[in-house]
Amino acid sequence: MTASPDTETSPEDDVDITDEQSARQSELDDASAADENRSTIDQNNNPDTDVPKKKTAEEEAAEWRDIALRRQADLENFRKRIERERLDSIRFANAALLEELLPVIDNFEMGLEAARSESMDSMIFKGMEMVKKQLVDFLESKGIREVVTGNTEFDPAIHEAMGQEESDEVADGHIIRTVRRGYLLNDRLLRAASVMIATSPKDKDARAVSAGSGEQSDPREG
Repeated sequence: MTASPDTETSPEDDVDITDEQSARQSELDDASAADENRSTIDQNNNPDTDVPKKKTAEEEAAEWRDIALRRQADLENFRKRIERERLDSIRFANAALLEELLPVIDNFEMGLEAARSESMDSMIFKGMEMVKKQLVDFLESKGIREVVTGNTEFDPAIHEAMGQEESDEVADGHIIRTVRRGYLLNDRLLRAASVMIATSPKDKDARAVSAGSGEQSDPREG
């Protein structure tokens, strides 16, 4: 059987097919290039468009150096905080025990005053004086000191007001008498001092006069 003349192709037909494929590929390449050109033009016309910028070696080195410095500063602050907490734990480790000891010291002070009123020459009083000195030395060695109250201005941060007393010798608003001693532990308040505050007698008289004037009737009335 012989081939049909219609199915045979000539060399000229093969050349036409190849040229057509080449033309189509060229059109596709031209379209792709046009798209790239339009994208470049759009980026140039829109500067706000986020375009990733490659960092230089110097910029990257500076960024990492800044991160390292911040981390080093954080580490140094952490070390200082740990050291401060360690020192505070040592300085105030006995705070609870010493605070419970204060009522015992108060009772000892009252016994000492009673012995003083009996006789300052008695062996009991002299012995208690020696014990008091040992107590004071012990407390000072632990960082405890007494809150100052003698003729000083009332300070609510370290003093507790128990009342007022009239006085011509102590300035108004100053401490005239200590009811119970207060103590500090390494500049931290362990117990506030209970005190009486002085007030001027003239202030009381002025208040009395003012109250009396308010109650006096007007002579023009009636």
